[in-house]
Amino acid sequence: MRVQALPTGLPVRFCLLILTGTALRAQTLETMQSRLDQEVTQLNEARDGAVATLRQQYVAGLERRMETLSGENLQALTRERDRARDDESLRPPVLSDNPGVRHYQDILTEQLDRIERPRAERLAILVENLQVFAEGQSARLRSQGQSAPADAWDQWAAALPGNYLDLRFGTGGKTRFYTLLESGQKPYLIIVGTSTAEFPNARIDASWRQCAPGTRTNWPGEFSQRLKAIGDLRLGGATCAGTNSNEFVEGSGGYIQHGNHLEWIANEKPDAVIIEFAAGIDSADRFNISVAQSRANHEHIIRTLRNQNPEMEMFLWNGAKSFDQGRRDYGSERQGTNREVSDEPQSAYAQMYIDLANQSGPGIYYIDTFSIFAEILKDKGMGTYRTYFRDGNHTNQRGGEEIIVPEILKVLENGNS
Repeated sequence: MRVQALPTGLPVRFCLLILTGTALRAQTLETMQSRLDQEVTQLNEARDGAVATLRQQYVAGLERRMETLSGENLQALTRERDRARDDESLRPPVLSDNPGVRHYQDILTEQLDRIERPRAERLAILVENLQVFAEGQSARLRSQGQSAPADAWDQWAAALPGNYLDLRFGTGGKTRFYTLLESGQKPYLIIVGTSTAEFPNARIDASWRQCAPGTRTNWPGEFSQRLKAIGDLRLGGATCAGTNSNEFVEGSGGYIQHGNHLEWIANEKPDAVIIEFAAGIDSADRFNISVAQSRANHEHIIRTLRNQNPEMEMFLWNGAKSFDQGRRDYGSERQGTNREVSDEPQSAYAQMYIDLANQSGPGIYYIDTFSIFAEILKDKGMGTYRTYFRDGNHTNQRGGEEIIVPEILKVLENGNS
């Protein structure tokens, strides 16, 4: 990576510093770090001031609109007004289903992006130039036989994206988690869900909370090995076989004796979570959870986790098309019993994850393996489809290595581009 000239718009102090040539060679890491922090502070203060002004304008606009409303629309807008007053980041963690509120949130999100974009672009340029400079310092020191200080410059440069860029949006199309992983920041990832994600031996320097002993799938083991090949990380889990998003949110069912996993995850403040409930378990007839209720539960999960860590990324994984009794959909026919709230197929739960991710704020992604498995079933038939599974719900080694792990890694690296 080589930068021939400094683009305009870079903080003036650093433009002068980087252009000082020979004098710059005498700069220590500590001095460069101090100057960098000063520049970032100035950029943050300018951004925060603009956001504060926007908050006042947004709340005032909502209150003017509230004077003309009544009933559910008034209640929805009131909740949004209260959220905007109290939410430190101001950005909605999940966009509302109410059309009136959604209209205002769309405008708000666009304005927040407009405020953030110049800061993000300037920081990206600054980090890029500092990495080039650090590379030169490292090469000079190594030529003088000074390996230890050269290593220090290399480590400092590698950590710059994770420390200073607004990685809610990733860098170069990458997600925040993947950028942290590549830059040596040891990010923390928790896999959240049911038996289709249980493999406690996959953990890396972190806890794996599980309601019942055993391993019902193996893809997390392959996944952990692939991640370790990219960089250092912590990987944990919060899984509970046979439980659904209602029980996860309420702390009921299997979670009663094993603690509230949602609360535990929020307190852990991981950098990212992979979540799977919707298609795999919420669609089961015996739980009687509609797509709308499943979505509401996941919106609650997103809000709860974002309140604890606004930069946490979430990856909604919709699993695989099941083929046992009670899973709503093999083809399109209903096979289960005891279903009262809806006649929605399993594919509708899988699609809900995609819609929720697309309609949520930055940092919420979907991992759509469901459509990949469904296409295999359609094209190859049940005989081939079964070779990816150990039973009607849980994938085997082939399903994990060929479908699940590659697709998760693709989304971690590239988002939903």
